[in-house]
Amino acid sequence: MSIFRIFILFLSLWACSLPTSAQQPKQEITHDFHVEILQLPKRSDAFFPFVSSKKYPRSAAKINTMLQFMIFEKPVKRRDFLKPSTSPFNRNESPWTSIYSVGSKEFTNFLSITIDGEGCGAYCEGFSYTLHFDKYSGQMLTLPDFFTPDKLKQLEDKLRAVNLKKIEPYLQDPPVRNDKEEINGDFTDYDVYQMYQSCYDDLKKPPYLTLDSETNFSLSQQSLEITHGRCSNHAMRALDEIGSFTNTLTLKEFSPYLSDAGKQYLSTTPYQMPAFHSAFPVWSGKIANRYPVTFIKARYTRWHYWYDKYQTPIELVENGRDPSHPQILKWVERKYDNQKRNWITTALIQLRFKDKTATGTYLRLSDKKTLPIILHE
Repeated sequence: MSIFRIFILFLSLWACSLPTSAQQPKQEITHDFHVEILQLPKRSDAFFPFVSSKKYPRSAAKINTMLQFMIFEKPVKRRDFLKPSTSPFNRNESPWTSIYSVGSKEFTNFLSITIDGEGCGAYCEGFSYTLHFDKYSGQMLTLPDFFTPDKLKQLEDKLRAVNLKKIEPYLQDPPVRNDKEEINGDFTDYDVYQMYQSCYDDLKKPPYLTLDSETNFSLSQQSLEITHGRCSNHAMRALDEIGSFTNTLTLKEFSPYLSDAGKQYLSTTPYQMPAFHSAFPVWSGKIANRYPVTFIKARYTRWHYWYDKYQTPIELVENGRDPSHPQILKWVERKYDNQKRNWITTALIQLRFKDKTATGTYLRLSDKKTLPIILHE
C-alpha cells in the first residue's frame, strides 16, 4: 500500500503551525444561532463550541451532538467541558485531542464552524475541520449536496489536473537510486522522489482525490476551498514541500458546477433543500416506545447509537445491504467479552429510512425479544 493510499483516508488533516497561547474570544454572536466558545480554565488548548438557538433548538442540539462525537467519539455535557475532572480534553486519556481555536460564521441557510487543533495517538497530527450544518434540520452538509453528480465529476477532473501539475516539478530530475546521502534522519533524496512519484501515480486514477461526502471543504457565498490529504506520511511530513492539496475557487469559478438547488441554497434568500438527506446524520427516537436513543453516522466511522440516559456509544457493524433497497440498513450490535477475548453479538437491528422517519426492529438475542424502533431526523 502506498504512502498516499494510507494518508488519503485522513482528508481533513493537514500539517499546520499551531499557536500555543492563542487569545480565544469567549463567544461569537450570530443571527439565528449563538455559538459559545467553552474553555477549560488555565488551558490554552482546550476550546470547544457549544451551539444554541431559540429559533432552531433541535438543530442546535444535533449540531452539538455531531461536533462532540466527531472530535471525542462520545456526547459531552456542556458543564463537563469546564471541569478538569470531567473534561474530554483530559490528557490522561489516549488518544487525546487539543483544540487551539474555534470560529463560526452564519449564512442565510447554513452555519459553518471551523475547529483547529491537534490529535495524538501513536503520534500527533495537526488538523483543521470546517463543518457546515443545515439551519433547518441541524444535519451536516457535504460537498455533493450542492452539486449534480455529473458536474461534481467534472470539477473533480479539473482539480485532479491542477494537483498533478503541483507534483510534476518534483519529478523532473530523479536522483540516482543508490544515492545514500541522508537529508533527514534515514531519508534520502531518492526517498522523497519516490514519495512524490507514488503520489502522482495514485492521483492519476480514481478513487484518489475524489470529491465526495468525505471531502474537507470550506464554503461561503463567495468562495469554495477544497482540501485533500498530502503526499507524505507523518515521518516524511517535514520533507513534503507541497503539503495538503488546497484549491480555492471563486463563486464565478464554481457556480457553473452547482445544481439549481445548490445555487438557491447559497443565495441570500431562505431556502430549504428538497428531499435533503445528510450523509452523516443524527437521528433521535425511542426503542420499545420508552427508551430514548440517538443514532449517529460521522465521517470516517461506522454507525453508533446510545441510550440517552447513559450516553455510552455502542458501535454497530453493518450486517448485509441489499443494493436494490438502499433505504434499509441492518446492523449487528456487539460487546467484547474480556474473559473469552472475543466479540459477542448481543442484538440485531434493522431500520427502514423514509423521508424524515426511520422505523424498524431491535432483536435482543439474550431473550429473543423483538422491540420496535422509531427515529426522527
